[in-house]
Amino acid sequence: MRYRKGKLLPGEAQTPLTPLAVDLADDIPTDKQNGERRIALPGGRDMSARYFGEVFSALMFNRQLPLQIMPVSASAKAVYTHRSSRTLEDLLLAMLKYSNNFIANQLFLLLPGREVSISASQKYVMAQLEAEYGWQDFNVSDGAGLSRQNRLSARQLMAVLESFRPWAYLLPARGERIQAKTGTFWDNHSYAGYYLDEQQEWQAFVLLINTTMKAGYRFRFADALIR
Repeated sequence: MRYRKGKLLPGEAQTPLTPLAVDLADDIPTDKQNGERRIALPGGRDMSARYFGEVFSALMFNRQLPLQIMPVSASAKAVYTHRSSRTLEDLLLAMLKYSNNFIANQLFLLLPGREVSISASQKYVMAQLEAEYGWQDFNVSDGAGLSRQNRLSARQLMAVLESFRPWAYLLPARGERIQAKTGTFWDNHSYAGYYLDEQQEWQAFVLLINTTMKAGYRFRFADALIR
């Protein structure tokens, strides 16, 4: 969402401003109600479901229908299956550009191929990484990187980047010489990807800082690599 001349507006033209977004915006201190603001959904699964329902209602029916959040019955039958025309490449470009945690976790859940559960995906990804890189001391708990239980070292992430080189173009660009992705907690900031050196070769880099810092520091670090 964003503020313009004191008025609350959606962050993107394609995303409607829902009642939940307005409620969350009301909690933002008045002195910080300016420019663009990104707000995480602090209410867990139920709040995420509510937000999805409100966005769907606005886009499909141009109004807010009454919502009730409840578990899906085991006897429920699918009434519609949507097959997207977008390729995996399309999804990844958008996911990485806009830091779409929902898409990241959906892809994570689909990785095992059979059982769809967070535990199955955790076991599958851990086994694949151990087999590929021989790692022992690491942990992957979710696909979006939001879990505090995730644990990778800079060296491990660098190894992943070396394997990821053919798909470096999927990462968001910063100018013409940096392709990299951020990761942010209030006390943890990361930036990892590739920079184009003086020999016009792409070099991998990883910045992991486990403390608070100014938001622009990691970008200044990356910019220094290409000077």
